[in-house]
Amino acid sequence: MEKKQIEVRDFVFDSLSGQQPDSDKIESVAFTPLNLVEKRDQELKFEAELADSKGFKILELAQEQNERKNQREREQEDKIQIEIQSRLKLLEKETFEKAHEEGIQAGKDEITAKLKIDSEAQVSVLTTLLEDLMASKEVLFEEQKIQLLFMVKNLVKWVIMRELKDDGNYLESLLEKLILELQTQTNFNIQVNKNDFEKMPEVLESLQKKIGELKNVRFVVDYDLPEKGIVVDSDNGMIKCSQTEQFHALDKLFEKIGVFNKDFIDEN
Repeated sequence: MEKKQIEVRDFVFDSLSGQQPDSDKIESVAFTPLNLVEKRDQELKFEAELADSKGFKILELAQEQNERKNQREREQEDKIQIEIQSRLKLLEKETFEKAHEEGIQAGKDEITAKLKIDSEAQVSVLTTLLEDLMASKEVLFEEQKIQLLFMVKNLVKWVIMRELKDDGNYLESLLEKLILELQTQTNFNIQVNKNDFEKMPEVLESLQKKIGELKNVRFVVDYDLPEKGIVVDSDNGMIKCSQTEQFHALDKLFEKIGVFNKDFIDEN
């Protein structure tokens, strides 16, 4: 019995277009762009309407393939849209943060510049004031020094007048100083104001208890002397002392350091 030989051949699908494919030729496959999905839907709709109008039916397998393809395209497009939205939000956030930082920095720079200008202006004004003060300090100091000394002189006068008013022993103290200045205890001719004349015996008695006995003392009324003024005449000389004389001597003392009554309207 003869054996049949089985011939094995490659099976090639027929092309739907009616052309035989070249098995040795490599064809590129291009995917449909996602932005053509809507166009693809219109094409499918057109195919369905055309099938209905011509009275033929599209195979269910072809319809399912078309639907799956459309679904994959939609899913891919959704993913891309989600990714695009995500990146847009990220870019928006980065842009906002950068603009915010730049705005803050610009504000800081503006404030710093303004503060610098204000500070420089204030320093300039202060420098000018200091220069003016340094230029006039000697004149100001001299004027203030004279005014201060004049106040001191008036204060001394006030103290003297206060002593004359309140000190019941002023005549005794004054007479003691005059006698000690003359350095003698004998032969005194003492002139006083008429209002003080009656007090002098008591003054002399009290004074001798302090400095010892004074011999040959005579009191005389001098109508030209002011109250509490005394003139002591002795063998060693004569000394006159009164409130007017004290103030005159005080004026002379302050004139030596540049304080003159004529420089002031009201010396009191």
